[in-house]
Amino acid sequence: MEDLNEYRKYFPVTNNLTFLNHASISPISSLVYDTINNFFKERLNYSCFDYTKWTDRVITIRAEVGEFIGAKANEISFLSNTSHGLNIIANGINWKKGDNIVVVYPDFPSNIYVWQNISIIMNGDVEIRFVKREQSGYIDLNMIKSCICKNTKLLSITSVDYMSGFNANLKDIGEFCKKQKILLCVDAGQSIGVIPIDVHELNIDFLVFCTYKWLSGPLGFGVLYVNDCIIDDIKPVFVGWKSVINEELFELNFKLQQDSCKFEYGVLSFSNVFGIKSALDLVKEIGIQRIQNKIFHLNEILRDELSNRDQKIISSFNHVERSGIIVVKPNFNDLDDFKSYFHNNKISITVRHGLIRISPSYYNNIEDIKRFLNVFDDFCYHR
Repeated sequence: MEDLNEYRKYFPVTNNLTFLNHASISPISSLVYDTINNFFKERLNYSCFDYTKWTDRVITIRAEVGEFIGAKANEISFLSNTSHGLNIIANGINWKKGDNIVVVYPDFPSNIYVWQNISIIMNGDVEIRFVKREQSGYIDLNMIKSCICKNTKLLSITSVDYMSGFNANLKDIGEFCKKQKILLCVDAGQSIGVIPIDVHELNIDFLVFCTYKWLSGPLGFGVLYVNDCIIDDIKPVFVGWKSVINEELFELNFKLQQDSCKFEYGVLSFSNVFGIKSALDLVKEIGIQRIQNKIFHLNEILRDELSNRDQKIISSFNHVERSGIIVVKPNFNDLDDFKSYFHNNKISITVRHGLIRISPSYYNNIEDIKRFLNVFDDFCYHR
């Protein structure tokens, strides 16, 4: 197993914390920091003197982001976060009375609220149907099929469940949705950067993701993919000067752009666009497979060690169902004390709903895992 220790130097957080919480808000690398900082230095000293250079860079980065997920540049738009992208999709579809939307439950709140809001806007004429996942996070195609009917217009699902780490079988789900002519919307925030994804190969119509988790990219930035076969069908609810063709001519000629750029209705956060470029460059330099192998290896050590301590592992370790997340149901209940104890010992994890979620990244090492286990043992001994 490659240790990838040469990349640890890019993450100064390792000098201050044992950070095992990349399913939450990850630290940025020094490379991303330098890129963003250099942009602000340029703006400080020269303002927008080289604005055209900025916009040219955005064109290049849009293509690179698209390539990373198997999409074309015209299918990619840059937004503020995942919820922003989900709302563009939900409010841009032409819903009709009797349509229904199938949603996995429980899930991250944004993936529920957005669709519930559509039902409210449509005065209940669009039904929300819930597929209930198991406690392990397990969900399969047969469970989804049980909620599908001829009026199902869209299925919304996360690629990886945030509280179990279960990795959905998007290949089978995508093939089914394509045959049934059901739109497939995927939130890939908990998989992007760890699990390879190809939107066209998986028959995904919409993909959204934030960049501050496994990519260790900027906060307040998200990516939306819309299959170019249906871009014309998705009507932007918000528009602005950037939504139209030849926007910089200021002709007051309201003709929407013909690609996903129509969803970018104002000035982009250039600092974040350039920051995600640096984050992606690092991921591509290392390689997704090497990243995945390292994270899976660390999680296997955690699984074995915690199982030996009589802790119940919720997350699946089946190769096609696993992710970068490992979730544990502890054999004790004083989790508020546990959370405080780890915080005081400068170890970052997530404690929620009676579960412990651990999510290491590729720059973590065996010593980080040992430190987690030592503090875990200390807590159990003193409680």
